[in-house]
Amino acid sequence: MISTPFLDDEPHGIFSIRHFNRPNPVGLSIVKLENVNENILEISEVDILDGTPLLDLKPFIPFFDNRDNAKTGWLNNPNIDMARGEPGKHRSK
Repeated sequence: MISTPFLDDEPHGIFSIRHFNRPNPVGLSIVKLENVNENILEISEVDILDGTPLLDLKPFIPFFDNRDNAKTGWLNNPNIDMARGEPGKHRSK
């Protein structure tokens, strides 16, 4: 399954993007990434049951995810201004 996400011109697999139309129900939870130790991710502030598999992590983008007092951590993309529709901050072909 392929879809072209918002603010992108290229199609991607449905499981690699935040798309509502997945072939199976997958829960979403906003978590806090506490630590990375090789291939082990330590997270907190989780609202899932113990033992629930973690399928994917996506960066938190306050403009899209709409949470008060949110911090983006490692995501510091200067091109995020294009999402706000500011003049001169968009891609064109």
